[in-house]
Amino acid sequence: MYNVLLFDDRPQIRISFMERCEEYNINIIPCRDIYEADEEWAEKKDDIHAIVLDIMMSPKGLKESLRDKTKGGLLTGWFWLWKQINPQNLPRHPAQDKCLIIYSAYEQDYKQYIQQADDDEKKFSIDHTKFIDKNDVDADKVLEYLKNNITIEKN
Repeated sequence: MYNVLLFDDRPQIRISFMERCEEYNINIIPCRDIYEADEEWAEKKDDIHAIVLDIMMSPKGLKESLRDKTKGGLLTGWFWLWKQINPQNLPRHPAQDKCLIIYSAYEQDYKQYIQQADDDEKKFSIDHTKFIDKNDVDADKVLEYLKNNITIEKN
């Protein structure tokens, strides 16, 4: 069983992912906000094989210093991810070398932020994340990327 932390505030996204991933032996760990993501991460981070997240969410739950940087929630998911698996954190989390997918409709805003980020953050974004545009609630593109980047078998 593969565990994927899905961090998205829209229930239709979480439900769609859970339904589509069942047949591929992928367990979705759904999180709708920072509080749930922090709780699930604290309990299960060693068993998580991939992270799929939206970047546009309420910044409620982030430290105030980070909350101010999210541009009103536009980059919340990114700041949560960077806080959790920043390569400077020790011990290094194995998810840094695994499947990290940003699934969002805000690609231009994300790219604009990353262009201005410090070198470590920029390098991490380029080397370790895949951006998939969320034009609808269809999980097929993300599922395809997961199937190609973690070893999964259909039930």
